[in-house]
Amino acid sequence: MNFVSKVSTLLIFLTATTTGLSQVEFETTLSTSGYYSTEDELPFWMITNKNGALSSQTDGIFQGGTKVLYDYSENNKAKLSAGVSFFLRNGVEDRLQRDEVYIQFENTWLRAIVGAKNSEDRFQGLSVVDNNFLISGNARAIPGVLVETTKPISIFENFGIEGGIGHYELNDNRFVENTMIHHKKLYANWNIGNRSTLRFGVEHYAQWGGSSPTRGKQGETFTDFVDIFFARRAGDDAFQGDQRNALGNHLGIYNLEYKNKTSMGTFKLYHQHPFEDGSGTALKNFPDGIWG
Repeated sequence: MNFVSKVSTLLIFLTATTTGLSQVEFETTLSTSGYYSTEDELPFWMITNKNGALSSQTDGIFQGGTKVLYDYSENNKAKLSAGVSFFLRNGVEDRLQRDEVYIQFENTWLRAIVGAKNSEDRFQGLSVVDNNFLISGNARAIPGVLVETTKPISIFENFGIEGGIGHYELNDNRFVENTMIHHKKLYANWNIGNRSTLRFGVEHYAQWGGSSPTRGKQGETFTDFVDIFFARRAGDDAFQGDQRNALGNHLGIYNLEYKNKTSMGTFKLYHQHPFEDGSGTALKNFPDGIWG
């Protein structure tokens, strides 16, 4: 039987200043935690969904960060925020690492993020997939640029679309250095009455570019990006695998959701169907994926 204990200390310093219609808020958080286990390592449930902060060999961790929020419009219609945070812990190769470093702009329909920011934790770390089969909370945020809608944009009555596009660069120690990630998503939302919503969309990620110690520098031209965007086969000068399949390494999901709001809360049924090649996009691996 494995006995695990955790002792934590948390300090929060919050300062807010208001001038006219604008407001600046500062929040600084410092925390320290210690862990003890009767086994040789911490259990999976204790280290998962921590954004890479802990390993199974961690005994203690010190975390710190500062966030700034500048609200420069009436009724919170436009906000500018920034944040920086870090980990200092044992049990890992790089004991001191950044957690988040980002600047974010958001208004009533658009969000733009530059830097490395963690995805929203919708279920307080209790969900393995956290509403997205392709994203986990087990690694640090990837630095890049993301532009996305914050809500569906109305096209017809009771029907709207939402989407986003992003570019990221992997900066950890890797076999292929300077690998890039292309990301995009597109969703359709149909409001069925006042309480029910049907949402369907596709999300796509693709690793590409970089420099391999065995295969040399990979294609990073605009033409290569177009091939990545549309998951097309590479040209005759590319490697055979990229010519036969598609340039880069592609992953994606089809996401279907039905949501119903009741007096007791919100009830949702969903299916996320994964794909990484033509057979997956053609649903030949159905019913693989996440059902919930």
